[in-house]
Amino acid sequence: MGWPPRFGGTAGGFLAPLLLIAAGLIAFLVNFGWVPADRLVRALDLWPLVLVLAGVVLVLRAVFQPAVAAGLGLAAVVVTIGVVVAYVVLSPPANALRIVPANSSAPLGSVTSGHLQIQLGAVELVVNADSSMSDLYQARFGYPGGQAPQVHVSEGTVTVEGSSSPGLSFLPSLRHTATITLNGSIPWDVQVGGGASQTTLDLRGLNLRSLTVSAGASHLDVHLPSPEGTVQVTISGGASSVTIARPSGVPVQAYISGGASNLVVDGGQTASLNGDGVRTTPGYSSASDRYQVNVSGGANNVKIRRE
Repeated sequence: MGWPPRFGGTAGGFLAPLLLIAAGLIAFLVNFGWVPADRLVRALDLWPLVLVLAGVVLVLRAVFQPAVAAGLGLAAVVVTIGVVVAYVVLSPPANALRIVPANSSAPLGSVTSGHLQIQLGAVELVVNADSSMSDLYQARFGYPGGQAPQVHVSEGTVTVEGSSSPGLSFLPSLRHTATITLNGSIPWDVQVGGGASQTTLDLRGLNLRSLTVSAGASHLDVHLPSPEGTVQVTISGGASSVTIARPSGVPVQAYISGGASNLVVDGGQTASLNGDGVRTTPGYSSASDRYQVNVSGGANNVKIRRE
């Protein structure tokens, strides 16, 4: 046989031998105890790659000459099998994904006002309200393969602390999540910090006294309740996409400063790069119940709208 070898077939002809090689490699790692056997089922998570690979091979055969298509197809098959092997080796075992989420709560008792302080790492965070529950708060954490946050309660102050590495957080089954429900029958001050990847604050139904968000969340979605008096909302910390929805008819005054940019209030834009800007909706100066929003610290793409 001469060199280079001739690729007379298609990439599909190499699939079975390469799958045997991959299976043998994984079995070798399992037999020597380098990879737990219960991780093998994790390979099923990536079954859609078979469809992707088949589509890639068909495209290559339609675009390139047979020899080139076979070579590129072979490379695609090798890369795909490498991804599967790496995923099986690096992902947590299947039984680690069946962790029962940790729960936390505390009775309302005689508490007349609340203060929520959140300092979490890379998690998907949801905060909402329920005025019908008897607890001061209820929290539910889903931390596959990790340690759930710690919750400390002192009278009406609820502090949630924890850190986590993003790891394989791009996979839904491995994402860390935190859902915190506040008692809506008492007024609350809410502070959110840390590096949550996605934060949803559905505060409708809550008597909100103030809101401060300093987390560098990639996406921050806030739903505000009807205010009592002038309620301060402060957004900073480099959030890349922020949407703040307020009840229809509630006026707002929004300040932008400190390097923040792209502030849009009810469709009108104010950009501030090295300067300050302000937008005030009609009726703000005469309203007794209103929002004052301060955006700073590198927060970008901030939209304030009615709902």
